[in-house]
Amino acid sequence: MPARQTVTVDRDADNPGQWMTHCHNAYHAGAGMMINLAYVS
Repeated sequence: MPARQTVTVDRDADNPGQWMTHCHNAYHAGAGMMINLAYVS
């Protein structure tokens, strides 16, 4: 997806909390390709 864009995801979430979503490629982490996904019930 292009830089500075957003995406909406529809998913079943059954484990509330803070989740780090990222790629295991160190370059991607350094380039900011990580998010903190917060699910609150």
